[in-house]
Amino acid sequence: MNISDYMKQMKRGSKKDDIPGTVQEYLDEPCPACGKKLKLMKPCCGSPHGTKECVCGWKIQLTS
Repeated sequence: MNISDYMKQMKRGSKKDDIPGTVQEYLDEPCPACGKKLKLMKPCCGSPHGTKECVCGWKIQLTS
């Protein structure tokens, strides 16, 4: 198999796609800005309790 055949099999990604392993769960809660469903992101060094985010860019850090 050459490299061009291998590249044809790969899925194309986008910068807007979530990094694998960062989404904890998808919530049924609507976004206050656009009304789409929110997602709960896993905790990280910048947000030790995680964040709630939307695809429109709305984001809030959780405090507990």
